Amino acid sequence: AHALLMQSLPSGIRFTVTTPDKGTACAAAGPIQVAHELFMPVAGTVHGLGNTNYMTDVNLFNNSSIGANADVLMQFFPAGGSTAAAQGITWSTITPRGMGTYRDISTSSFAGVGALRVISAGSVFANARIYNNLSATGGGTFGQFVPGLPRTLALTEGTLLGLPNVLSGSSAFTGSGNARTNIGFFNPGETATTLALELRD
Repeated sequence: AHALLMQSLPSGIRFTVTTPDKGTACAAAGPIQVAHELFMPVAGTVHGLGNTNYMTDVNLFNNSSIGANADVLMQFFPAGGSTAAAQGITWSTITPRGMGTYRDISTSSFAGVGALRVISAGSVFANARIYNNLSATGGGTFGQFVPGLPRTLALTEGTLLGLPNVLSGSSAFTGSGNARTNIGFFNPGETATTLALELRD
């Protein structure tokens, strides 16, 4: 229970482990590994207007330069959550220069829409593919990739360009006459923050 609680916390904690001072059980027998973290601000499965069927695949790549496995912890923080603890946790091990893929991660591993935090002591690349899956009706898929971002790239201010709600005469938008823009925000910190938005035309 304590281990699961520690895994769910969004940032580092401090604890003490007492081990023998020599032999294979000694904590100092291996090198200390620093954990690296990446964030994917949005992931989920959503059925929307016009029979859209949005899904998220997550790809992980072990870029180890010494031929070591990468143990990867992935945490899920649901949208609208008021707690700093993750609501879902999954572990995976990726072989050197290997790749792991979570197809439709909100169905296979986590439920709902939210943000992902990827933690590993290894050198890991991660991205999310968010796409509209119309394969069941012969429409194929289309979408975009969202890279895993380090905490250092979190913004205190910024500008988003091109946020249209465009009226379309195309029959491709079945059941809807608009192209819409959705925006998601994720706070990787442990304290609440206030967000101010200004829309200019």
